[in-house]
Amino acid sequence: GLVGWGESPGQLSSAAAIEATVRHIAPLVLGRDPWDREAIARSFFRRGTLHRWTQMANFAFAGIDHALWDLCGKDCGQPVHRLLGGAVRDAVDHCFHVYQAPPDEIARQCEEGRARGYRVFYMPCARHPAPVEAEMVEAIRKTISDEGKIRLDANERWGLNEAIRNLNDWDSRWRIDFCEAPVAHDLPDGMREVRARVPCAISANECLSSEADVLRLVRSRCADVYCFAPYWVGTLKRFVALAHL
Repeated sequence: GLVGWGESPGQLSSAAAIEATVRHIAPLVLGRDPWDREAIARSFFRRGTLHRWTQMANFAFAGIDHALWDLCGKDCGQPVHRLLGGAVRDAVDHCFHVYQAPPDEIARQCEEGRARGYRVFYMPCARHPAPVEAEMVEAIRKTISDEGKIRLDANERWGLNEAIRNLNDWDSRWRIDFCEAPVAHDLPDGMREVRARVPCAISANECLSSEADVLRLVRSRCADVYCFAPYWVGTLKRFVALAHL
């Protein structure tokens, strides 16, 4: 009589593709004991041969895994965070996501964020010419004052020289806290060079979808921050383990 709730994101692919993957693998999940989460995950990734389609598989299974954890929490009357080891802090400061727009709209968004108590403002970049985006970054800094933090996410869209040039320029004028994925992660050398030649911190995100990828990027010393989520790595247990790593 219990119902577990989980959500699978479609960030890197269409929702229809994720849904089709979940339906395809349903026979390996239905009828199983939800407490056997690891055995179910093994069936999904190995018997279903989805371990070679890493990001698609992880995105699809994340919703199943969350639902299984939810069922187990309801079964024993405990919130899931206690099954994972319990809380280590009472609250976590999060970021306010700023959507790209003309400077006046950027300022309006940041004012809204400040009114809600945010101190960190996070904006995607590398979607428009650098001078256009520079105006957006300037609008953030003018609105949030010196105490606020600006974080950017290029989603691997910049080339090496472009990333170094833009980050040095923008940091000198408006102080950038960190930039996520300034260049492609496939060969960590590029990320490591950006990290060595710009003053702001560098964050890795793309390619953090398996234990091997996470270990490779950590060993390369190419980033200051490794930013992933349970849906990137497929299960809550793997997320916690990789966060410790």
